[in-house]
Amino acid sequence: MVEKTFNILFVCRHNRFRSKFAESYFKKINKNKNIKTQSAGIFPGPSTINKLEIKVSNELKVTLSGKPKPVKTKLLNWNNLIVLITNDVPNPHKLFNYATFKNKVIT
Repeated sequence: MVEKTFNILFVCRHNRFRSKFAESYFKKINKNKNIKTQSAGIFPGPSTINKLEIKVSNELKVTLSGKPKPVKTKLLNWNNLIVLITNDVPNPHKLFNYATFKNKVIT
């Protein structure tokens, strides 16, 4: 029997630290090869991270790589679950077609 893949999309404001960290850390601790992850930002921004973010990443041995990616329709359709990791975006549910994806979103 083939197990179905479960896809998780981590989303933050810029896809600079929070969503990338969540994606990388989840990949590090996840034992289920049928769970796949990606991350994206609502407003992808500069990819520079501060000293504290670097320190936390190094302490937990989490690698942050790649340029910030935007939330796009293809990613929204790809996932089974959207994890919003943001407290600095007013009403994030209005930023994409929430009615279509509301059963997939957790904050």
